[in-house]
Amino acid sequence: MAQEPITYACITQNNVAALKRNFEKVLPYVDRAVIIDGGSQDETEAYCKSLAPKVEYYQRTWNDSFCDQYNEYLKYVSGGWILLSDDDELPSDDLLKNMRRIADDSNEGSRYSVVEFRCNPIYGESDNGPSNHYRQIFFRYSKAMRYNCNLHQYVVGYQNNKIIKSGYVYYHIKTTKNEFRGACRNYWIGGLWVNGSRDDGLKPAEYHELKALVKALHPEVKVFNDLAKLMEDGKIHVDIKKWIVRNYRKFETHQDYNELRAYFTWYFKHLHPTEKAEDYI
Repeated sequence: MAQEPITYACITQNNVAALKRNFEKVLPYVDRAVIIDGGSQDETEAYCKSLAPKVEYYQRTWNDSFCDQYNEYLKYVSGGWILLSDDDELPSDDLLKNMRRIADDSNEGSRYSVVEFRCNPIYGESDNGPSNHYRQIFFRYSKAMRYNCNLHQYVVGYQNNKIIKSGYVYYHIKTTKNEFRGACRNYWIGGLWVNGSRDDGLKPAEYHELKALVKALHPEVKVFNDLAKLMEDGKIHVDIKKWIVRNYRKFETHQDYNELRAYFTWYFKHLHPTEKAEDYI
């Protein structure tokens, strides 16, 4: 029986350094790579194209939907197995070395068609080892596959939904600063996410208030990246800063509002630590 091809699929934007790190590790173990770029302004395009034809580079303008971005890569896969990651995720050496055997042992997906690997988060220099979180990042392609849910996207239409769990890990490599940025983005896209939900999050009154403020005060903002740039540059309107401070204080001890509170931490502690939150009470 001939070995089935393995495609590495990666969603990225403005993170060429991570791509270089990942490609060095991953490309020797896969047959091809499909990269979907949300509109990078760094060297991502030139770097990916320098690795053609093994690396195939495609652009799709980011529209605040992970679902749409992930469905894009499926247009360029027609068979075999897919190893999926975001650009801040890196498969371990053990995972990569055993991936081909795992695919072969599936008997063309009849024994199992989906493999869950264990997440090992790394924050800067801090590595506390594998977590209890598993993610389905290796699976056999099926024409029926598609992604649902704009924020915490998931696949439906697997070959037969036979899933196995592997102890091999992949690394989720983040900085604390970028973690808070990601939490702000998640709230902007999906609201409050309930752990384990297969839908976009809850959208309380505070969520709609933020959206209305941004629409009125910054009509140029179309996606979260636009808002993030204003926050990074310190150019968001004072009324939005007041929203940030007011709701941080309101939900300071409410664990379900972690992603809302991230706006405060990201803006006042990471982006502009010399700016006083007390000025916006």
